[in-house]
Amino acid sequence: IVLMALFISGFAIPSSSLVDERQKRTIGAVMSTPATQGDIFISKGLMGIMVSIIMGILILILNHAFNAQLGLIILILFLAAIMASCLGLMVGAFMKDMASLYSVIKGLGLIIYGPGIIKIFPQIPEWVGKLFPTYYVMNPIMEITREGAGWSTVNLDVFILIGIIAVFVAIVGVIVNNTRQQEA
Repeated sequence: IVLMALFISGFAIPSSSLVDERQKRTIGAVMSTPATQGDIFISKGLMGIMVSIIMGILILILNHAFNAQLGLIILILFLAAIMASCLGLMVGAFMKDMASLYSVIKGLGLIIYGPGIIKIFPQIPEWVGKLFPTYYVMNPIMEITREGAGWSTVNLDVFILIGIIAVFVAIVGVIVNNTRQQEA
């Protein structure tokens, strides 16, 4: 449930607001101000991150899933929110209308739930789940909330998650530069 809340809010808010502004042609109006294309992407990404973190914390509170590792859980939620928001910015930059965006959002469920579905079936090797970027969010949260694990148990997953985020941020940077050049 936490993954769904994190990724849907973190993904849908930046992507849908980019598509909506493109359809209403308000991006052109904003670009006539001192704001840059990068500023637009950053603001939409930050909004997705904030809402995503709030949603993740609320769901963990409702499920009484916080333990002594509160700081570590919030760190992982923050990283997951960044990853979801970057993914939303990448998709939102290429979608032309809301109908195509909603189709992508529906398909996103496979990426979100992939590691969980694979964990349900023990005959599927665990390495298959590790192919999904969301594994590196799901596994640490499960280890911490269910098993009471600490940093020493989840640090490798967190570092891999940070690497995935770095790649996503670089891709968003390339997209911003390409859209800036297309606008000019």
